[in-house]
Amino acid sequence: VADYHLEDILSLVGYGAGGFGGFGGSGGGAGGNRKATADPDSPEGKAVQDAVMRGFLEGTDDAFDALMGTIRGVGGGGVTVGEQALVGVAHAATGATALMAAAGKGRHAEVSQMLGCGADPTQRSRDGSSSADWARKFGHHDIAATLDQAQVELTRLASMEDAAMTMSQYQLAADPDEVDLNLAHELIHWIITHRAADMQSASGGPEGAVLVFLPGWHEISQLRDQLASDPRFGADVLVLPLHSMVPPAEQKRVFQRPPRGMRKVVLATNIAETAVTIDDVVFVVDSGRLKEKSYDAHTGVSTLQSAWISRASGQQRRGRAGRVRPGECYRLYSTARMAAFADFQLPEMQRSPLEELCLQVRMLAEASSLGGDRG
Repeated sequence: VADYHLEDILSLVGYGAGGFGGFGGSGGGAGGNRKATADPDSPEGKAVQDAVMRGFLEGTDDAFDALMGTIRGVGGGGVTVGEQALVGVAHAATGATALMAAAGKGRHAEVSQMLGCGADPTQRSRDGSSSADWARKFGHHDIAATLDQAQVELTRLASMEDAAMTMSQYQLAADPDEVDLNLAHELIHWIITHRAADMQSASGGPEGAVLVFLPGWHEISQLRDQLASDPRFGADVLVLPLHSMVPPAEQKRVFQRPPRGMRKVVLATNIAETAVTIDDVVFVVDSGRLKEKSYDAHTGVSTLQSAWISRASGQQRRGRAGRVRPGECYRLYSTARMAAFADFQLPEMQRSPLEELCLQVRMLAEASSLGGDRG
């Protein structure tokens, strides 16, 4: 069973600065924060262009020393333009950068120094070539390999930065004590449109069902209404609730295979963790919440409270996916949140007043007794 957490899900469903369908993060993609900011037509920018041309044409130590000195130089009026701003300046005619010139001439030391200055290995010249392409073009395959690795690492770091930014934006906007039904809604749509067909083709079996774990009837009914009012969910999606408030005849539909071409979505509480098995479930969406009975000693009242699940419950829910074929589990909470979960839920015996338990036992004894002295 493949696992996905909140940080993965936000990217999958397209959550960004504008909500779902928006584009969060730095917006620059790989190397987005490393693009040149210096004006190519400024005195400093023109000096870099001249130095790039000289370095490529001459390829001497003096030429590249002058190029590095220009990149690290000071602008007019004593204002430092900055290495990162100048190292990405491209030659107006060819689009070549200092990094491309150094790569094409096999200058290992200068390539390393320019990467340290913030040179972008993803930047391309006018003919569409990257710095690695320039190195390969002139037979410097070791430098090309170094630049390819730098590009991969830059892309990875940019992706991590964007994910962290998106996660921060989401956490500021979301209520941590409530299930984000909008996120669950969008995730169900994404699973049906992007993953369901692929998983079906890979396994060769019938359509796999989606099982969504929610804390209670309120969330189940709300999400069911949201899905019913969304025109993207047509007659080919069958949404079924599984809860004690649902009539037994309706509950039985949860265990039946839907007609061919129809996708089943089951909205259930933690009763579906262990008490029942729906054998065609392939996708599990875990909200990470449940309703549990708790006792307030100050008020003397027992109530049902929404709480986070334990790691054991998370594993049980994950196990509902892929009972008969590979499955996927989507957790609407982060890896950090899961690491903070208790190993197991606190036993109900420790959450309930013993007086209530004793009275219930006494009532059961009275009801089942056939008579006689009971003390």
